[in-house]
Amino acid sequence: MGEALDRHQLRQMVATEAGAPLHDVEMMEGRLAASGFSLKAAQSAEDEGREWIDALEDEGAQAAAFGKVRKTVEAQLTGERLFLAV
Repeated sequence: MGEALDRHQLRQMVATEAGAPLHDVEMMEGRLAASGFSLKAAQSAEDEGREWIDALEDEGAQAAAFGKVRKTVEAQLTGERLFLAV
């Protein structure tokens, strides 16, 4: 049978085998040990279908252009509703 390794020795062996710095192996161990959260998970039981990914903002040029188009369409629809209500 093999010899028993303590945690530090085991991390060092993994780092050597992976060709990675010991610090990176320690950081990855911490990430793997932590509980994970999915962006596709529901934010709460009360939110109907709202996922965490829906709360992220896209700061790209395409998202900004889409936002302007959406605001224009919403303004036009609001104007049409006001016109129809009169």
